[in-house]
Amino acid sequence: MTAAGSGFVASSVLTLALAACEGGDSAGGASVARDSAGVRIVESSAPRWTDRTRWRVDAEPVLDLGGGPNPAEPYLYQRIIGVMRLDDGRLLVTDGQAAELRFYDAEGRHLRTSGGHGDGPGEMRVAYGIWRRQGDTLVVSAFGAQLHEFAPSGDYVRSWRAPGVAASPSGMMNTDVVLRDGSLIVTTPPVFTTVIDGRPQFAAQDSSDLFIVDPLAADSARLLLRHPSRPRIDGKVPVFGSMSRIAAAERHVVYGMSDEFALSWYGTNGRLERIYRRAWEPVPVTDAVQADYRETNLAEVENIPPQLQAGRRRQIAEAVFAPHFPAFDRLLVDRVGNLWVQLPRTDGRRGTRDIATEWSVFDTSGVWLGEVTMPVGIDVREIGDGYVAAVWQDELDVHHARVYELTKP
Repeated sequence: MTAAGSGFVASSVLTLALAACEGGDSAGGASVARDSAGVRIVESSAPRWTDRTRWRVDAEPVLDLGGGPNPAEPYLYQRIIGVMRLDDGRLLVTDGQAAELRFYDAEGRHLRTSGGHGDGPGEMRVAYGIWRRQGDTLVVSAFGAQLHEFAPSGDYVRSWRAPGVAASPSGMMNTDVVLRDGSLIVTTPPVFTTVIDGRPQFAAQDSSDLFIVDPLAADSARLLLRHPSRPRIDGKVPVFGSMSRIAAAERHVVYGMSDEFALSWYGTNGRLERIYRRAWEPVPVTDAVQADYRETNLAEVENIPPQLQAGRRRQIAEAVFAPHFPAFDRLLVDRVGNLWVQLPRTDGRRGTRDIATEWSVFDTSGVWLGEVTMPVGIDVREIGDGYVAAVWQDELDVHHARVYELTKP
């Protein structure tokens, strides 16, 4: 969806911060907060919510756009990449394949469409992501590492190419996380390519770098964080292994390596300011899960080009597995500052279309409140004060934009 100055290693800061902790004040309930070397650390041994006070998301949407036997053009989506509620109550649905921003009123009536295919002002080939800046200014990333700005009304404002490390050779962006001031959070790829005997070889780097980039300045990249690459077993990236995850808050970048339940908050100056931790019991990757993974993936080999099938079968047979599933799968900061952490599937299957995902919620002080269960099959795109905006696909793989009520007793 960070290092002091430049070049400081996150894991070292985390270790030093925790080692220096002494005493502290209670954050209430089963959570304890303390300061260490200027870093606020909040540790929760149990959730604060009771069954009576926990938040709930309704199983059925209050608004469902898309699908139906004969959907009108503004409600026919090819690939939704964003669903968000604007400050005035309008809903914005962005279709990446159509390269369109579609605006609706609070009841779902279509108001206008911006963007579209082409090379003219505000037009694009394919849209990859959309972000909201202060005042509901909208920025769309598109093919060719192009950025397109639209006013809250949907009027086109300007376009420019993403600078430096933000633009990949493929024409896509190296980020899907943007701060409210418009700064891009960019992660450099954790692998590099070398050529041996005329053939490309891939070698793992020891770390990846996280930069903050002013999208309007060519040489503005500042190193925020250097984090380790994915752990390896016998030189291979393990299936179900841990990964780094990031999210954008108002003026912070939230970072976590999913081998533990620790979420670090960094300011835009690269300073580590807070760490949220919660009790977590690792779920082992069992022999049955490994066997199911191999069986499921081997069954899909027939769907890839014949010349790639032998290599894919060998890759599946030689796969190594992490000892346990990651602590979390995704981070998201809602519009009022709470941190939502999606928990991973632990059955070895991929995707969320057939399950109800679980999310741990931390309030703005870092206290672990508890878990929220989402409706089956939704891909959460935005959480606000009283609502969840998401994408849902029906049995025909048709995309729907949905809004669900979030109840806070």
